Amino acid sequence: LEYTTDPVLDLFNTAYSEWKTHHVYASRDRLELFLRNRGKIDLTNDKLRFVLESWFKCEYSPQRHVAVYDDQPVIDICKDIIENEKDIELIDGAIKVLGSKKSQDCAEVLLKVIEKREVYQERNRETAITQFWFSRIREVEYDRVADVLAQVLENDPSYKLRKEAAYTLRYYPNERTIRVLEAALNDSRSHVRANAVDSLASIRSSSSVKPLLNLLDSETYSTKMRKKIVWALGRFSKDERVRKVLQSIAKDDQEHTDIVREARWSLSQLENL
Repeated sequence: LEYTTDPVLDLFNTAYSEWKTHHVYASRDRLELFLRNRGKIDLTNDKLRFVLESWFKCEYSPQRHVAVYDDQPVIDICKDIIENEKDIELIDGAIKVLGSKKSQDCAEVLLKVIEKREVYQERNRETAITQFWFSRIREVEYDRVADVLAQVLENDPSYKLRKEAAYTLRYYPNERTIRVLEAALNDSRSHVRANAVDSLASIRSSSSVKPLLNLLDSETYSTKMRKKIVWALGRFSKDERVRKVLQSIAKDDQEHTDIVREARWSLSQLENL
Protein backbone atom coordinates (compact mmCIF):
# COMPACT_ATOMS: atom_id res chain seq x y z
CA LEU A 1 0.00 0.00 0.00
CA GLU A 2 1.45 3.34 -1.11
CA TYR A 3 1.28 6.29 1.32
CA THR A 4 1.64 9.95 0.41
CA THR A 5 1.56 13.30 2.17
CA ASP A 6 -1.96 13.92 0.85
CA PRO A 7 -4.76 12.50 3.07
CA VAL A 8 -7.19 12.27 0.12
CA LEU A 9 -4.72 10.22 -1.90
CA ASP A 10 -4.00 8.03 1.11
CA LEU A 11 -7.73 7.46 1.60
CA PHE A 12 -8.16 6.62 -2.07
CA ASN A 13 -5.22 4.21 -2.07
CA THR A 14 -6.57 2.48 1.04
CA ALA A 15 -10.05 2.14 -0.48
CA TYR A 16 -8.60 0.88 -3.75
CA SER A 17 -6.48 -1.68 -1.91
CA GLU A 18 -9.54 -2.94 0.00
CA TRP A 19 -11.39 -3.35 -3.30
CA LYS A 20 -8.48 -5.20 -4.91
CA THR A 21 -7.93 -7.47 -1.92
CA HIS A 22 -11.41 -8.04 -0.52
CA HIS A 23 -13.71 -6.62 -3.22
CA VAL A 24 -15.03 -4.02 -0.79
CA TYR A 25 -16.59 -1.03 -2.55
CA ALA A 26 -16.05 2.60 -1.56
CA SER A 27 -18.88 4.30 0.33
CA ARG A 28 -20.85 7.16 -1.17
CA ASP A 29 -19.23 9.82 1.03
CA ARG A 30 -15.78 8.62 -0.01
CA LEU A 31 -16.78 8.61 -3.66
CA GLU A 32 -18.05 12.17 -3.37
CA LEU A 33 -14.70 13.13 -1.82
CA PHE A 34 -12.80 11.41 -4.62
CA LEU A 35 -15.02 13.13 -7.18
CA ARG A 36 -14.29 16.56 -5.73
CA ASN A 37 -10.56 15.82 -5.71
CA ARG A 38 -10.35 13.88 -8.97
CA GLY A 39 -7.60 16.17 -10.27
CA LYS A 40 -5.26 14.74 -7.65
CA ILE A 41 -5.93 11.10 -8.48
CA ASP A 42 -4.14 9.39 -11.37
CA LEU A 43 -6.75 6.90 -12.52
CA THR A 44 -5.34 3.88 -14.29
CA ASN A 45 -7.96 1.66 -15.95
CA ASP A 46 -8.10 -0.59 -12.90
CA LYS A 47 -8.55 2.33 -10.51
CA LEU A 48 -11.22 3.81 -12.78
CA ARG A 49 -13.02 0.48 -12.70
CA PHE A 50 -12.90 0.55 -8.90
CA VAL A 51 -14.51 4.01 -8.92
CA LEU A 52 -17.16 3.03 -11.48
CA GLU A 53 -18.11 -0.22 -9.76
CA SER A 54 -18.35 1.58 -6.43
CA TRP A 55 -20.68 4.18 -7.96
CA PHE A 56 -22.79 1.41 -9.47
CA LYS A 57 -23.33 0.05 -5.97
CA CYS A 58 -24.70 3.47 -4.91
CA GLU A 59 -27.53 5.62 -6.18
CA TYR A 60 -25.74 7.64 -8.82
CA SER A 61 -26.19 9.79 -11.91
CA PRO A 62 -24.22 8.86 -15.05
CA GLN A 63 -24.23 12.51 -16.06
CA ARG A 64 -22.95 13.85 -12.73
CA HIS A 65 -20.78 11.09 -11.31
CA VAL A 66 -19.40 9.37 -14.41
CA ALA A 67 -19.44 11.88 -17.27
CA VAL A 68 -16.47 13.71 -15.71
CA TYR A 69 -14.14 10.90 -16.79
CA ASP A 70 -12.80 10.28 -20.31
CA ASP A 71 -15.44 8.61 -22.46
CA GLN A 72 -13.57 5.74 -24.08
CA PRO A 73 -12.04 4.15 -20.95
CA VAL A 74 -15.44 4.37 -19.23
CA ILE A 75 -17.19 2.81 -22.23
CA ASP A 76 -14.63 0.00 -22.47
CA ILE A 77 -14.96 -0.82 -18.76
CA CYS A 78 -18.76 -0.77 -18.94
CA LYS A 79 -18.75 -3.09 -21.95
CA ASP A 80 -16.47 -5.49 -20.09
CA ILE A 81 -18.73 -5.41 -17.02
CA ILE A 82 -21.79 -6.19 -19.15
CA GLU A 83 -20.01 -9.02 -20.94
CA ASN A 84 -18.18 -10.66 -18.05
CA GLU A 85 -19.75 -9.75 -14.70
CA LYS A 86 -22.68 -11.54 -13.05
CA ASP A 87 -23.57 -8.88 -10.47
CA ILE A 88 -26.96 -7.39 -11.40
CA GLU A 89 -26.22 -3.98 -9.87
CA LEU A 90 -22.89 -3.63 -11.66
CA ILE A 91 -24.44 -4.58 -14.99
CA ASP A 92 -27.35 -2.20 -14.38
CA GLY A 93 -24.92 0.64 -13.70
CA ALA A 94 -22.91 -0.11 -16.81
CA ILE A 95 -26.09 -0.20 -18.90
CA LYS A 96 -27.14 3.24 -17.66
CA VAL A 97 -23.72 4.68 -18.46
CA LEU A 98 -23.79 3.32 -22.02
CA GLY A 99 -27.33 4.65 -22.38
CA SER A 100 -26.09 8.10 -21.42
CA LYS A 101 -23.48 8.04 -24.20
CA LYS A 102 -26.11 8.20 -26.97
CA SER A 103 -24.06 6.41 -29.63
CA GLN A 104 -24.85 3.58 -32.05
CA ASP A 105 -21.91 1.53 -30.75
CA CYS A 106 -23.18 1.70 -27.17
CA ALA A 107 -26.76 1.17 -28.29
CA GLU A 108 -25.82 -2.08 -30.02
CA VAL A 109 -24.39 -3.44 -26.76
CA LEU A 110 -27.69 -2.65 -25.03
CA LEU A 111 -29.75 -4.21 -27.80
CA LYS A 112 -27.79 -7.43 -27.38
CA VAL A 113 -28.55 -7.37 -23.64
CA ILE A 114 -32.25 -7.12 -24.50
CA GLU A 115 -32.02 -9.94 -27.03
CA LYS A 116 -30.05 -12.42 -24.89
CA ARG A 117 -32.81 -13.60 -22.61
CA GLU A 118 -30.86 -16.70 -21.59
CA VAL A 119 -27.81 -14.66 -20.51
CA TYR A 120 -29.08 -11.51 -18.76
CA GLN A 121 -31.45 -11.06 -15.83
CA GLU A 122 -34.89 -9.55 -16.28
CA ARG A 123 -33.94 -6.39 -14.37
CA ASN A 124 -30.91 -5.75 -16.60
CA ARG A 125 -32.90 -6.29 -19.79
CA GLU A 126 -35.64 -3.99 -18.50
CA THR A 127 -33.06 -1.28 -17.71
CA ALA A 128 -31.61 -1.66 -21.21
CA ILE A 129 -35.04 -1.11 -22.79
CA THR A 130 -35.60 2.09 -20.81
CA GLN A 131 -32.40 3.55 -22.27
CA PHE A 132 -34.22 3.83 -25.60
CA TRP A 133 -36.87 6.22 -24.32
CA PHE A 134 -36.97 9.38 -26.36
CA SER A 135 -34.18 11.89 -25.59
CA ARG A 136 -31.91 9.23 -24.13
CA ILE A 137 -30.30 7.42 -27.04
CA ARG A 138 -30.94 9.27 -30.28
CA GLU A 139 -28.14 8.43 -32.69
CA VAL A 140 -29.24 4.85 -33.26
CA GLU A 141 -30.28 2.68 -36.15
CA TYR A 142 -34.02 3.28 -35.95
CA ASP A 143 -35.27 0.05 -37.54
CA ARG A 144 -32.89 -2.11 -35.51
CA VAL A 145 -34.26 -0.72 -32.25
CA ALA A 146 -37.84 -1.04 -33.47
CA ASP A 147 -37.27 -4.67 -34.47
CA VAL A 148 -35.73 -5.69 -31.13
CA LEU A 149 -38.47 -4.01 -29.11
CA ALA A 150 -41.18 -5.50 -31.31
CA GLN A 151 -39.70 -8.96 -30.73
CA VAL A 152 -39.88 -8.39 -26.97
CA LEU A 153 -43.48 -7.23 -27.10
CA GLU A 154 -44.51 -10.16 -29.27
CA ASN A 155 -42.63 -13.00 -27.62
CA ASP A 156 -41.04 -12.25 -24.25
CA PRO A 157 -42.49 -14.18 -21.29
CA SER A 158 -41.76 -11.29 -18.90
CA TYR A 159 -44.70 -8.92 -18.68
CA LYS A 160 -42.38 -6.25 -17.24
CA LEU A 161 -40.31 -6.29 -20.40
CA ARG A 162 -43.39 -6.37 -22.63
CA LYS A 163 -44.74 -3.39 -20.68
CA GLU A 164 -41.55 -1.37 -21.21
CA ALA A 165 -41.38 -2.36 -24.88
CA ALA A 166 -45.00 -1.29 -25.37
CA TYR A 167 -44.16 2.10 -23.86
CA THR A 168 -40.91 2.64 -25.75
CA LEU A 169 -42.19 1.66 -29.19
CA ARG A 170 -44.10 4.95 -29.47
CA TYR A 171 -40.73 6.53 -30.32
CA TYR A 172 -40.02 4.04 -33.12
CA PRO A 173 -43.22 3.84 -35.18
CA ASN A 174 -43.28 1.89 -38.41
CA GLU A 175 -45.69 -0.53 -40.04
CA ARG A 176 -44.53 -3.50 -37.99
CA THR A 177 -44.38 -1.80 -34.60
CA ILE A 178 -47.88 -0.38 -35.07
CA ARG A 179 -49.15 -3.86 -35.91
CA VAL A 180 -47.40 -5.35 -32.87
CA LEU A 181 -48.78 -2.63 -30.58
CA GLU A 182 -52.29 -3.25 -31.91
CA ALA A 183 -51.86 -6.97 -31.17
CA ALA A 184 -50.64 -6.09 -27.66
CA LEU A 185 -54.09 -4.66 -26.90
CA ASN A 186 -54.99 -8.31 -26.32
CA ASP A 187 -52.07 -9.01 -23.97
CA SER A 188 -53.01 -10.92 -20.83
CA ARG A 189 -51.51 -8.22 -18.57
CA SER A 190 -53.30 -4.90 -18.09
CA HIS A 191 -50.07 -2.91 -17.75
CA VAL A 192 -48.98 -4.05 -21.20
CA ARG A 193 -52.37 -3.22 -22.69
CA ALA A 194 -52.34 0.21 -21.03
CA ASN A 195 -48.93 1.11 -22.46
CA ALA A 196 -49.95 -0.16 -25.88
CA VAL A 197 -53.01 2.12 -25.73
CA ASP A 198 -50.83 5.10 -24.81
CA SER A 199 -48.34 4.39 -27.58
CA LEU A 200 -51.00 3.97 -30.25
CA ALA A 201 -52.58 7.24 -29.14
CA SER A 202 -49.18 8.88 -29.50
CA ILE A 203 -48.53 7.42 -32.98
CA ARG A 204 -52.09 8.07 -34.23
CA SER A 205 -52.22 5.59 -37.10
CA SER A 206 -55.70 5.30 -38.59
CA SER A 207 -55.35 1.51 -38.52
CA SER A 208 -55.48 1.62 -34.71
CA VAL A 209 -59.04 2.92 -34.50
CA LYS A 210 -60.77 -0.44 -34.92
CA PRO A 211 -58.53 -2.32 -32.43
CA LEU A 212 -59.05 0.44 -29.85
CA LEU A 213 -62.81 0.36 -30.36
CA ASN A 214 -62.74 -3.43 -29.97
CA LEU A 215 -60.78 -3.09 -26.74
CA LEU A 216 -63.30 -0.57 -25.42
CA ASP A 217 -66.07 -3.10 -26.06
CA SER A 218 -64.23 -5.90 -24.25
CA GLU A 219 -62.81 -3.85 -21.35
CA THR A 220 -65.95 -3.61 -19.25
CA TYR A 221 -64.63 -3.93 -15.68
CA SER A 222 -61.79 -1.47 -15.21
CA THR A 223 -62.87 2.17 -15.03
CA LYS A 224 -59.25 3.28 -15.22
CA MET A 225 -58.60 1.31 -18.40
CA ARG A 226 -61.86 2.36 -20.05
CA LYS A 227 -61.04 6.00 -19.31
CA LYS A 228 -57.59 5.52 -20.86
CA ILE A 229 -59.10 3.97 -23.99
CA VAL A 230 -61.62 6.80 -24.32
CA TRP A 231 -58.78 9.29 -23.92
CA ALA A 232 -56.81 7.49 -26.64
CA LEU A 233 -59.82 7.43 -28.95
CA GLY A 234 -60.09 11.16 -28.41
CA ARG A 235 -56.84 11.48 -30.38
CA PHE A 236 -58.82 10.08 -33.34
CA SER A 237 -61.98 12.12 -32.75
CA LYS A 238 -62.13 13.30 -36.37
CA ASP A 239 -62.90 9.71 -37.34
CA GLU A 240 -66.66 9.32 -37.70
CA ARG A 241 -66.65 5.91 -35.99
CA VAL A 242 -64.89 7.37 -32.96
CA ARG A 243 -67.08 10.45 -32.82
CA LYS A 244 -70.23 8.32 -32.69
CA VAL A 245 -68.85 6.22 -29.84
CA LEU A 246 -67.75 9.28 -27.87
CA GLN A 247 -71.14 10.91 -28.35
CA SER A 248 -72.84 7.76 -27.12
CA ILE A 249 -70.63 7.58 -24.02
CA ALA A 250 -71.13 11.29 -23.31
CA LYS A 251 -74.89 10.68 -23.03
CA ASP A 252 -74.73 7.34 -21.17
CA ASP A 253 -75.92 7.72 -17.58
CA GLN A 254 -74.86 4.11 -16.89
CA GLU A 255 -71.22 4.91 -17.66
CA HIS A 256 -68.80 5.98 -14.92
CA THR A 257 -68.63 9.75 -14.42
CA ASP A 258 -64.89 9.92 -15.16
CA ILE A 259 -65.35 8.15 -18.49
CA VAL A 260 -68.30 10.36 -19.47
CA ARG A 261 -66.25 13.43 -18.59
CA GLU A 262 -63.33 12.19 -20.73
CA ALA A 263 -65.61 11.60 -23.72
CA ARG A 264 -67.18 15.05 -23.36
CA TRP A 265 -63.76 16.67 -23.12
CA SER A 266 -62.60 14.97 -26.33
CA LEU A 267 -65.74 16.10 -28.14
CA SER A 268 -65.29 19.65 -26.89
CA GLN A 269 -61.74 19.70 -28.24
CA LEU A 270 -63.06 18.65 -31.63
CA GLU A 271 -65.62 21.45 -31.58
CA ASN A 272 -62.86 23.96 -30.82
CA LEU A 273 -60.80 23.00 -33.88
